[in-house]
Amino acid sequence: MHCRALSASAVACLFAVLLTGCATAPSCTGTSCNTAPPTTTPPPTASYPGAVPQPTPATVKPANGIYLTDIQSLSNSLLLSMPLDTNGVGSLTTVESSTTFSLTTIVPSGDGNFYAIEYGTPYGSYQYPYLDVLKFGFTAAGVFTPLQRISQPSFPSLSSGTLAADAAGNVAVAGSNAVYIYAATANGTVTPTRSITGIPGTILQLAFDPSGNLYVRDSLGTSGQVLVYSPTANGAATPIHTLTPKLVGGLETIALDSIGDLFVVDTSDNPTPSGADVFTTSIYEYAPGADGNASPISTITPINHCLGFFLALDTTGALYLEANDDSGNGQYLKFAPGASGAATPISIAQTPATPPTTPNSPGTLDYNFLVVGP
Repeated sequence: MHCRALSASAVACLFAVLLTGCATAPSCTGTSCNTAPPTTTPPPTASYPGAVPQPTPATVKPANGIYLTDIQSLSNSLLLSMPLDTNGVGSLTTVESSTTFSLTTIVPSGDGNFYAIEYGTPYGSYQYPYLDVLKFGFTAAGVFTPLQRISQPSFPSLSSGTLAADAAGNVAVAGSNAVYIYAATANGTVTPTRSITGIPGTILQLAFDPSGNLYVRDSLGTSGQVLVYSPTANGAATPIHTLTPKLVGGLETIALDSIGDLFVVDTSDNPTPSGADVFTTSIYEYAPGADGNASPISTITPINHCLGFFLALDTTGALYLEANDDSGNGQYLKFAPGASGAATPISIAQTPATPPTTPNSPGTLDYNFLVVGP
């Protein structure tokens, strides 16, 4: 992992260009080249994989740990894990592997399994950077085995390749200025149970709170905003809250804990007189229902770490921040529950210089991570 040159919003813009065919990349500071969702889906002439046959394969409970995706090619990916108590350079173990598709943006499904987005492989005459949504469980054989598949062309449009699931297993998928919510049992080419349309900016991240409210991080505003929609929102719904936090740098990622507190990551670049980049990351905690430019109820200010992409919480409420040190080493900084101020991480798990990969394929760990346990 290295200190990335593009922000999460810039990456989302890159894929927006691929999806919509814009001649030039949008700025992602306000509007984007994404258009409203089309009224019709692509004609089903391509050879889509369709529903996963039932009965579903047996799965096993995942062990406690930090889980990382290693994308090696458009048809090959690994799910790697480090022990949850890793402090220092960790040992990565391959938990699951796939030789038929590449998976990104893996999130818990609410029922002990996981959702992921399939990435990159074309089907028939259609090729999208992001493709189907798969539900899968860990298998004793260590092989990705889909339990369910929500297939193209179920999605009227695609966006940044982000998704989230609520406690009941319903899954929300980001579209172009819209979010599509599918039932936990969705399998094959299906219709969403509801769709939230008219979201003004490029959708960068989704998350559910314990009450089923949907949090949408989009690109509008000086540094991004968070729109909150009720569990029944449908169509051109109005958010019940719109958080526009006052940030030093830019809104990089969000996460929610078990009581509905929202954690927002803010990163800023503070160049030295010689021009060297020195990054400062802060984590702000907001109470449920925070609106407008509400003040955070707590702030963690780790110093001089280049932010990665994501934030996660374990079952105790401890925070894990994906970051890079000043030498570009990929790290996972763990902060104790309730940490605030200039808190010192209670542990720092670092990925080894050479993660396990197949020959001639270096892989990349630049996607989200999961924390399971304790």
